[in-house]
Amino acid sequence: MTDTYQEITDRIVKELEKGNIPWQKPWNATGSFPKNLKTRNDYNGINILLLGFSGYASPYWATLKQVKSLGGWVKYDEFKKSTSIVFWNIKEREFENSEGETETKRFSILRFYSVYNFEQCEFPLGAYKRLPADVQPEANDAPKFKPIKKCAEIAKGYKGAPSVTHGGDRAFYSPLRDSIEIPFKEDFHGKEGYYSVLFHEFVHSTGHAGRLARPGVTNGASFGSEVYSEEELVAELGCAFLCGAGGISPKVIENNAAYIKCWLKRLKNDNKLIVKAAAAAGKASDLVLGKEVAKKFNGKGKAKKAAKKVTKKATKKVATKAKVEKAKTFRKAS
Repeated sequence: MTDTYQEITDRIVKELEKGNIPWQKPWNATGSFPKNLKTRNDYNGINILLLGFSGYASPYWATLKQVKSLGGWVKYDEFKKSTSIVFWNIKEREFENSEGETETKRFSILRFYSVYNFEQCEFPLGAYKRLPADVQPEANDAPKFKPIKKCAEIAKGYKGAPSVTHGGDRAFYSPLRDSIEIPFKEDFHGKEGYYSVLFHEFVHSTGHAGRLARPGVTNGASFGSEVYSEEELVAELGCAFLCGAGGISPKVIENNAAYIKCWLKRLKNDNKLIVKAAAAAGKASDLVLGKEVAKKFNGKGKAKKAAKKVTKKATKKVATKAKVEKAKTFRKAS
C-alpha cells in the first residue's frame, strides 16, 4: 500500500535538495493561493506547498474531468505532466456494538488525485464565459514593460541564441532543448532583475555543445557538485560582464549563501579557479555580444557584414589554392 505521507515528504525533500525554496524568488507570484478553476475555492494545507513547487504563473488548477466540463482540454504534450495533490476521503462503515446494535462509524483516508494548471489547458473562446474574470483574454493587460535600450540590444544581438519562452514561475536553461524559460518580464521586481536573470541564462547557454562546450553544461552536472558550482560561477561572472555592457548592476543570485560556501572551499583549494572561471565567462560574454567577429574587423559594421567578409576571404583563399594546384599539375604534365 502506498504511504501517502511518505510520498509527500519525499517530494518536499526532493525540492529542498534541488535548492528550490518556493517562497523565495526574484519575481512576483500572480496569485496569493492556488485555487480550483471550477469551484474558485482556495486549496489549503499541504496542497499549497505541493502546488507551489509546480512553477506555473497561473493560480488555477482543475482535474481532467473539471477541465472537460468547462469546455476545455489538456494540451497533448502536457497530458502526462499532471500534479498530484491530496484529499481526505471520508468513508462510513457499519458495525455491531457490544449490545448487538448496528452503528455507523466514519473515518478518513488520505488519497492522491491529479490536477492540471490552467496554463496546461486550452479553451475555445466560447468557453471563457465559464472561467474566472482574471483569465479572460481581455483581462490579461499586464503593466507595460519598458525595456532598457542597451540591454535589449544585447539580447537581440545574441546570434544563434537559444529560444526564449516567457511564462511560468522559474528561470532555467535546458541544454537538451537548447531553450531558456523565464517568467514574464512584468513579474520581475524591476527591469534590471529581468535582464540580470536573462543574461545569467544566456551565459549558461553558451556552454552548449554547439557553442563553447563547457563541461558544466554538456555533462549534466548535478546540483551542488564542483562542476555545477564552477558553472554557476562562470554564469555569475559572465552575467556581471553583460550587465556592465548593458549599464546595469547584476542582481544577487538565489541560494547565494550555499554557492559562496562552495566557491570559498574551491578557491582555497584551487588558486587558479577564479582566473579560469573569469576567462570562461569572458569568452561566454564575448559570444553573446558578438565580439569575436567584431575583433577581426575592429568593430566596424554589423555581424552580417563581417560574416560576408569572412566568406569572401575564405572563397578567395580557396580560389588561390586551386590555381596553385592547377599550376603544379600543368608543370608535371609538361
